[in-house]
Amino acid sequence: MTSIEFFNRYRYDLRKDKLGGGSFGTVYKAYDHVLDHYVAIKV
Repeated sequence: MTSIEFFNRYRYDLRKDKLGGGSFGTVYKAYDHVLDHYVAIKV
């Protein structure tokens, strides 16, 4: 998946949607336009 495809599929705000983080990444709540519901994304 390219970055363009990623940002067209998922929408999230870096400040509002952060769920948690650690040494291996940060997890965000994102809206998936293809599945039509919220998902968790590890960045």
